[in-house]
Amino acid sequence: MKPPPLAWVFCAFSVIVRPSAGQSWTHSSAPSNYWSAIACSADGTKVVAAVGSTGPIYISTNAGSTWTLTTSPGESWSSVACSADGTRLAAAGTAGGNVFTSSDGGATWRSNALPAAYWYSITSSANGSNLTATRFASTLYQSTDAGATWRTNSTPIADITQVAFSADGRRLAAGNNVGKILVSTNSGATWSSSNSLGYYINSLASSADGLTLLTASSSIGRSYTSSNGGQAWMSNSVPNNGFWLAAAVSADGTRLAIAGSTAASGNGRWIYSSSDSGATWISNDVPRVGWQSLATSADGNLLFAASADGGIWIRRTTPRPVLRPALSTTNLTIGYVVPSASFVLQQNTDFISSNWLTLTNVPVLNLTNLQNEFTLPAAWPRSFFRLQEM
Repeated sequence: MKPPPLAWVFCAFSVIVRPSAGQSWTHSSAPSNYWSAIACSADGTKVVAAVGSTGPIYISTNAGSTWTLTTSPGESWSSVACSADGTRLAAAGTAGGNVFTSSDGGATWRSNALPAAYWYSITSSANGSNLTATRFASTLYQSTDAGATWRTNSTPIADITQVAFSADGRRLAAGNNVGKILVSTNSGATWSSSNSLGYYINSLASSADGLTLLTASSSIGRSYTSSNGGQAWMSNSVPNNGFWLAAAVSADGTRLAIAGSTAASGNGRWIYSSSDSGATWISNDVPRVGWQSLATSADGNLLFAASADGGIWIRRTTPRPVLRPALSTTNLTIGYVVPSASFVLQQNTDFISSNWLTLTNVPVLNLTNLQNEFTLPAAWPRSFFRLQEM
């Protein structure tokens, strides 16, 4: 028997959002600290932030509205990572030379069996299982079980400072202190050389598919983007300011952000953002403080900025998720990048009437592309679909 034809499955996609203001930054209630690292869940509701001067780790479960001190040890934290659902966290330190992980959203922490070292960065896949830790050497430390066990991975370049992951942990990009870049498409089993950008890689961020990459440098202040997983790089129009320290990329690779200082003295400390994959950039209206780290929700509409002397700031822009249909012989899958606000999927048999019905199906988070996905049977009636903000 032939499968049923799918030509009659007709979908029109729209998004209904409540009116809201444009780009704006607010000072969160996080205590005054030397904030060195920040990360968040895909929807931005769960946030982890660490102090860089022998301090603790804080978490927020309401997008930074309030903060809770965790039971983490005091450490000079250099980097933190967060799974897409905010359950699995990881943190790397420099003073005690430790890497800690949490499997309960930061309620409890455990030390990992790694050598004492000055750990530069910790990177996580979307499910929190794949971790990579760097310690300014050619050898990376990798885990595939959320830090329960680790293995070494020798690479062709020395003094690696940063590693970026695709959401599924298969695509990796690694950069070092002189701007050499390595890329891998098999979770680091093999590596190939990319361009040599010629500067210290302070931060390296990736889209969910691992194809869009963004660098930040403190050597000569340049930022580069790649749209093909690191095979080729393009210099950005971001000002050559000298001390770019942090980078962030949305899941689909269209929304980018970079932060840092134009001088060691702090004269002119900026955050720039792009909504066209780095083709053009705008300066954000933020305080001139020592920005150290950035974290973005999957849709790029919720951005967290941690500073050394100005607390933690939050930027919110209006989410406008785009529905993406995919047909098979048996199903219709409707997906959209995890939004930083609550939406419901609605269905109507025509596009004119107001008889929109909210589907009770629970979306599934696809950890390979950070999309919420609804799967409907192929026999579903001809329909229009839209997202409605709750």
